[in-house]
Amino acid sequence: MASLLTIISADPVGVLSKASVFSFIAFAVFNGLNPGKRAMQTSILSDFIFGIKSSTLGFVALYVLAVLFGAPLTKKTERTFWTVLWIVSLSVFPISLRIHAAGQNWNHVFRIFHKSNSSVVVYQYQLLGTLIGAWVGCFCLPLDWNVQWKLYPIPVAIGAVFGTIGGILVGQGLSLVRKLSK
Repeated sequence: MASLLTIISADPVGVLSKASVFSFIAFAVFNGLNPGKRAMQTSILSDFIFGIKSSTLGFVALYVLAVLFGAPLTKKTERTFWTVLWIVSLSVFPISLRIHAAGQNWNHVFRIFHKSNSSVVVYQYQLLGTLIGAWVGCFCLPLDWNVQWKLYPIPVAIGAVFGTIGGILVGQGLSLVRKLSK
């Protein structure tokens, strides 16, 4: 784990840029290989285009939100750019692919406690978990800047990953409970 943190802290922009691209590709392939849950009227290409459009809007919204929450506006803009893109690749892009494939829209996503199909529930909690994880990751930023891994944006990016994992686990658990209660 220490060597991974050393690699990330040596070049956070390089690591986040590669990880973001990989994440976008992985979720696009995963969604494309999951045709059983696809609505009849959508295609893989239309899902991907919807995902890119939603991710672009989500990027702008999250970038503004990040700056409002204290991310540097004029300094370290490249780090902020890649951090927000990383968060979008873990949260907005996967759920936008799934809701379009399921024939739903974004209004459905924001009704998180509404009974919805199980594939969307997992992605709802993934989105929520990623955002909460990134926010919680910010708490260690002001603690000790002498330690390399606590430099901006490393805790935010790592918090987003742990939040994504937690959100997926919670979503899978709730999805399983809903299936068993039927």
